[in-house]
Parts: sequence; structure tokens; C-alpha cells
Amino acid sequence: MKYNHLPLKRAGRPEEVAGVAFFLAGPDATYMTGSVLTVDGGLTITF
Repeated sequence: MKYNHLPLKRAGRPEEVAGVAFFLAGPDATYMTGSVLTVDGGLTITF
């Protein structure tokens, strides 16, 4: 599969997505409420 349409030119690795999940589940995210973190390799900025 080609990823030329993505700014990073590659698919995300599971550990990259897992890092965000661990952050959200951990103590550093205790002050976050109602936020959306988009982990898509920059896909949404191409629209």
C-alpha cells in the first residue's frame, strides 16, 4: 500500500498509537477534559 498522500509518507506503527493511549490513561492527562487527539500521521491536514 502506498502512503504518498500522508505527510509522513508511511503508516503509523502500533507503538506510536499506544504511546498516545498510555498518555491518556496516565497521570499526565489528569487535567485534560473533552479533548480529541487525532493520531493519523497528518492525514486530516491534507483535506
